[in-house]
Amino acid sequence: MKKIMMMAVIMMASVLFIPSVFAADEWEVNDITVTAGDSLIGTEGGKITTSGNKTTITYDGKNFKALVGTGACANAESVSNTECQGETTDRPYGYAWIGFTIKTTLENGDLKVKVPGANEFSTTGVSGKTYTDYVGINVDKLKTALEKGEKVVYTYDFEIDSNGSKKTHTVEIIINPETTVLYKVGSDGNDPQEIEYDGPEEKRILDEKKAKQSIAEEKPAENKESNPDTADINLLSLLALIIASGFGITYSVKKVRKN
Repeated sequence: MKKIMMMAVIMMASVLFIPSVFAADEWEVNDITVTAGDSLIGTEGGKITTSGNKTTITYDGKNFKALVGTGACANAESVSNTECQGETTDRPYGYAWIGFTIKTTLENGDLKVKVPGANEFSTTGVSGKTYTDYVGINVDKLKTALEKGEKVVYTYDFEIDSNGSKKTHTVEIIINPETTVLYKVGSDGNDPQEIEYDGPEEKRILDEKKAKQSIAEEKPAENKESNPDTADINLLSLLALIIASGFGITYSVKKVRKN
């Protein structure tokens, strides 16, 4: 009886385990920022974690070098060009780049992707069952996220209709602006004087600014409590005048009686 129960438990555990193994085998996500070797400083990329049908690549405490752009966006002067801002055909100047690749072992069907900011899936950028892309971070993106108390996040959704069964996977890239350091274009990433964005220092400055604002907002309330209202001051002055007048009248009456 014990053997039968043990076999039943093993079979149940196997059934529960198989789907997670298949899910892991269906999609493979890799961080290729290290192999690119141009933006990331160091040999360790983002931390990759997979839960269910979602893979997260987290960059925390990493240093980057900003790069020149390409084509019409190659030079520093191009940053004021609206065509070199946001999603462009050319790589914008002054960004560091984080790359990833995802491939599926699922057969049949076309792999589709919905890139950050898009509303629909497409096959643009897909090569067979593989998709590769890079996301950019610059000083403005990091500062904006820091001031909002947020992370820089890029989310990609993938789907494939394989043998009549639709499979999906999400890749999310997260960059922590509080711990990220970005060196300016042309830097070798060793000279602190060439840092364009220092996450820990920016966070310290922002915290000090918020603390001062908080103190400034509390001061009016303190002043109101420590200083009586104008109406109260006027009332006290009037009472003092009445009392003084009373003493003056009494003195005058006494003086007249003596005379």
